[in-house]
Amino acid sequence: MVRIPASATNMRSSSRSAMDTQLLVSFRLPREDLATFVRSGDFRGKLTEGDRAIASTAGSELGWHLDEAKRVKGLSDIRPGLGRNLVVVLDDPRRPVVHLETATL
Repeated sequence: MVRIPASATNMRSSSRSAMDTQLLVSFRLPREDLATFVRSGDFRGKLTEGDRAIASTAGSELGWHLDEAKRVKGLSDIRPGLGRNLVVVLDDPRRPVVHLETATL
């Protein structure tokens, strides 16, 4: 389970189900809450500078423009039956934008 901090703002989400279920969520949060958020998700792996773990076209229906981000950190967490990708845009280092993509596999 991933816990979105109470300090999160500008939340957007979308889901769809077909053969797989996909959930997209994005929000801004204060930089000091980022580490707590990542720990809450028990992600396998660490955020890595420059990792664009989510396709640049994902989330376009939510207004995501990942291809325009200058500074990002990301990680992929693939487990049996569940895939999670996380990208944090740090263009505003005080209020990063978190992008989370999950899919049941």
